[in-house]
Amino acid sequence: MSGELKILKHEFKVGGVWEGRGTTATLMQFKGPTGVGGTTGCKTALAAMGSTAAKLVGEADEDVEAVRLTIEVATGRWHLTHDRFTGDTEFVNEATGEAVTHPAKPDSGQQSSGAFFLSLVGLPVVETDRGAVTLDAVLRCLCLSQQRASTAQVGGAIGGQNHETTWEIAAGLLDEKALRLKAKARHTASTARKERKRLEELQDKRRAHGLATATDLERREARHRDDEARAVTDVEAATIALDEAGRLHTKHKNAADAAQEALTTTERETRQAARALRARYEERGAARERHQQAQDKLAYRTHCPECNQQLTPPVGSQQLCHLCKEPDSDRQARLARLQQEAHDAKLAEQRADQAVRDGEAAEHAATARQDGAKEEARRLQRTADTFQLNHVATAQAARDQAQARRREARIQLDAVNELRKELHEVKEREQSVARSDAAAQDAERVWKAAETAADERRSWLAKELTGIFAPLLTGMTGEVSDAYIESKMFTPMVNGRQPKDLYHYAGLFNLIQLAWHLTLFTAARTVDGFNLPAFLWLDSPLDGLGAGEDGERHATAALRAIVEVSAAAGDEGQIIFTTPQTLPTSHGGVRTTILDSTNRYIPHLQPWSHR
Repeated sequence: MSGELKILKHEFKVGGVWEGRGTTATLMQFKGPTGVGGTTGCKTALAAMGSTAAKLVGEADEDVEAVRLTIEVATGRWHLTHDRFTGDTEFVNEATGEAVTHPAKPDSGQQSSGAFFLSLVGLPVVETDRGAVTLDAVLRCLCLSQQRASTAQVGGAIGGQNHETTWEIAAGLLDEKALRLKAKARHTASTARKERKRLEELQDKRRAHGLATATDLERREARHRDDEARAVTDVEAATIALDEAGRLHTKHKNAADAAQEALTTTERETRQAARALRARYEERGAARERHQQAQDKLAYRTHCPECNQQLTPPVGSQQLCHLCKEPDSDRQARLARLQQEAHDAKLAEQRADQAVRDGEAAEHAATARQDGAKEEARRLQRTADTFQLNHVATAQAARDQAQARRREARIQLDAVNELRKELHEVKEREQSVARSDAAAQDAERVWKAAETAADERRSWLAKELTGIFAPLLTGMTGEVSDAYIESKMFTPMVNGRQPKDLYHYAGLFNLIQLAWHLTLFTAARTVDGFNLPAFLWLDSPLDGLGAGEDGERHATAALRAIVEVSAAAGDEGQIIFTTPQTLPTSHGGVRTTILDSTNRYIPHLQPWSHR
């Protein structure tokens, strides 16, 4: 027997108040139906030890502030206080007052609460490249939950590298030195395989690229450098030609722009001449209308000089107005004035006609200038465009082609460099493979020397565990005729099959799991070199046995086996378990606490339904 572990007290802080359960008995039974908090008690205990997998739900998750375990180990009595909000656990030695605090999930360089707990129960915390000893892997041997009791995943080394590593240390198959030798052998072998695979990939790649030698690559590089140099010279010459063509094109473009500006000016002048001509047309029309009016006034006497009433011609010199009966005494003077007005209107009309003729001539001249400017602008623009197409575009194309050749030469040079790197990497990888193979062979040789003793221990331990497991399981059920522990993964074999192949046997998973954990509990105190503490927490492991006579018979046999194993251990071990069944037998170390809706595992935690 190696490490010791007993839980003496299990307390909870709810609403600032501490209350809990005493668990000093060697066989501590909490008897009660589902829902009285047995699973919660198990999970909180595991969390206080440092487990990161134990998760609470419901009112316990909401209201439990902290958990305290009082445990007895080889170094004395310790108080473990787990703060559920920070995740830290404080460890206090009752005799010496030594106090340390560790987080469940530490930062780099810190020790976790789980690792410190393992050291208390005498298990070394070993970390290798191929797995580590972890608390959760150890707890899978020390605790059987209601959920896992009905699964086929049972055995020592199953579940991944951490579980395998933890089992090898816990079962005493390897010590820390041998474990590191094994990890190194596996790691170096894996590294060698990866190096060889990478070398094969590189060699395949080289074959796809033609297996060029260093001399071939030198020739290619020289040829592509010459191509690059010629391309650079062509780019420089094409750039000079393009610059000259661009300068001349700019000159032609400027001339075309100036012609366009002149065209804009002539168009503006033409519009101005047209507006002026329209105004002269209007003035001429007005002059003609005034002239016609003057002629009309001269031809007819239109109004009486006294009353201004219209008269009907011809009117005699003494004719009287038919309204006012006044004589037309001023006729001659008025006729002379009307003749003068008609003459003046005629002269104004003649001047307006001349202005129109002058405006038409000005408009025609402006239109002619505009047509000439337009033709000149078109001619100069065509010249600029033709120069752009025949000279600038040609020079640009020549430079683009030269730059493309330069880029292609650079791409080829880069490809040569990649092939040279590839060749160099192949040589380095060949050397690395040789070193990795040598290291793997050396590590394997050293490990083989230690493995011989480990294999002997493995075979011997499988027989020892079989001697415990087989009577336990066959005593629980008549459905098992043959049972043993195989020595590779330490998986129970039942009726010649692995547990996963026994799914058609109702409740058999529960019995196999229980027998396996009772085997580990017994081996912890009876098998030489077995490093687990003689401790076991069983959380309703029989719920999957089913009802009826068979289920009741199996449950009774399983309970009897638990009591008998506990009695054989006496004060050297402790079993805590929850179950609704009554024990069929007892011994002096048995203590039973009845749990129900008024007396739950956490005494002062009220369920939500009662609030």
